[in-house]
Amino acid sequence: MTFSHAPVEYTHPVVSITLAEGDAGSSSTPWSQTSPARLEIRNGSRTHTYSRRDAPYPLTYDRSLLDFDVWNHEYWREVYGSITLHDFKAPPSRSLDLGCGTGNFVLEAAKMWPECTFVGFDLVDIQPRLGRLDPDLSARIHWVHGNLLERLPFEDDYFDHVRISRIGFGVPENKWEFVLEEAVRVLKPGGAFEMIEENLIFPCGPLPDPDESIIPAPNPSFDSSASINSDDYDGEIVLDESRDPRDHSLIRDAFEAMLSERFINPTPLSILPYYLELYLEGVRSQTPFQFLIPPRRCTMCDSAEDTLSSSHSLSSFANEPEQKTVRLDMLRAPLGERVHPDAPVVIQPYKASSSASMHLGMMYHSVLACKLLLSRQFRKLNPSLRKEDFETLFMSYRFDMEDRMGLGKVVSDTLGWAEPPTEPTYRQRWCALLRRFEDSDPASGAPSPCVCRNVRSFVGWKPGAGSTLQTQSITRRRSIVYVPGTISAASGDSGHTSGANV
Repeated sequence: MTFSHAPVEYTHPVVSITLAEGDAGSSSTPWSQTSPARLEIRNGSRTHTYSRRDAPYPLTYDRSLLDFDVWNHEYWREVYGSITLHDFKAPPSRSLDLGCGTGNFVLEAAKMWPECTFVGFDLVDIQPRLGRLDPDLSARIHWVHGNLLERLPFEDDYFDHVRISRIGFGVPENKWEFVLEEAVRVLKPGGAFEMIEENLIFPCGPLPDPDESIIPAPNPSFDSSASINSDDYDGEIVLDESRDPRDHSLIRDAFEAMLSERFINPTPLSILPYYLELYLEGVRSQTPFQFLIPPRRCTMCDSAEDTLSSSHSLSSFANEPEQKTVRLDMLRAPLGERVHPDAPVVIQPYKASSSASMHLGMMYHSVLACKLLLSRQFRKLNPSLRKEDFETLFMSYRFDMEDRMGLGKVVSDTLGWAEPPTEPTYRQRWCALLRRFEDSDPASGAPSPCVCRNVRSFVGWKPGAGSTLQTQSITRRRSIVYVPGTISAASGDSGHTSGANV
């Protein structure tokens, strides 16, 4: 496919843009930004300053979460063997990364496609300073900041390639169609669209049944007065011996309420296939990847722990040729032609211990990045409980997830470093309390597959002018009846409904 390379200059109420030097026939004036990227420090964390109505994205921009974003990009590059889902025969001339985050894709793709101009579009300014890059790269990379829930500041049919990855936390359910419609609007006819998205999962192990929960008899040698300080809480957090340390249901309820308050669908994979086939042709999708949560370490026997530590590394897992071939073949098959297209590929935690820990860590740090909002929702849902109760429950959740992640052991096994010291008084007694509850519940040791990530990728192409799909998409768009939590259509389009939870 040959991509045209025409000069463009236009203005927008927020951003004024011209092509950078190096685009044939264009002005030498670089892309410029006339409005500040809205980012500030709140409660010790970087956050955007948009209102909840304008931009409901709830996560802070903490360094740990941004580091996981970098790791996530590298992980999928290893899995696919490329930074793109589509195998480009000729590189695109203009590429847009919507919700670019730290700009990992743009930076890497700019090295691979030396004739391509890149735009990374994001809500806030967290991308590397272009002045620190090689001049050849910085001349072709442009960071543009704005709200993707509003009309994009780009002309129609402008980019050859548009990419979206992990924007689910920032898109209300009733805005998904608009976001995708805008992405396709700025894409040239015949241009490639790629998307990697996942459901918004609150990661935790199986929760105990409250109707069958048994509080073990107190242990005289157990000091339940152990306390710990938290970095973001002024008071002491006291370990409560009467609470089941496996029960994170109140934190989970607060997480779900936070998403609901922002009208964010926690299962975007249930609606995206419908919208993508509405606006794109030749849509291909990979079967969903489901990553199971790793088991706890402090309650595992030595043999199980040895099995975990001796399992495959991330690199060996990602480069298994047989599995990679299966995945790419599925990606090449159109949605309507594949057998069981929604049947997930389940990644067992013992298949790759380091990657399992990182997948859990990524979602766990997403929860950490909205802790303040969770605290507010917790108090709304449980008015009789105190802030101290939330901190106690959250600390228990933190210990559970960090114990399952075992990142200290992963680093120790990989690099030979010693594991960092922990809070012996509180953490060890938390583990002892956990064992007591599990010993009193014989069924607690039974394996239960709990998913911590559910990821799916899509590839499609913008129809050419006057194509049948383009005409049908306009007609179908007018007939859509939107109902929160589902997608339905007016009479005459019943064949295009999607309500499955992927």
